[in-house]
Amino acid sequence: MQLEDHAGDVVAKARQHAGLELDQVAAAAGVDAGQWRRFESDGRTPEGVNWTAVAGLLGLDAAK
Repeated sequence: MQLEDHAGDVVAKARQHAGLELDQVAAAAGVDAGQWRRFESDGRTPEGVNWTAVAGLLGLDAAK
């Protein structure tokens, strides 16, 4: 049983709280929506994500 949220969970919750669609965040990240959907589901990070853009869009700290 997993007790902690993985990074994809955290980002998905922030996206939902911000009222953004998955494809909007995927576009900011520079990856396709399918890759982003998998990241939100299982926490495996796609290569080449623009974390600065994602963090800015979602109001998160890119360094974390």
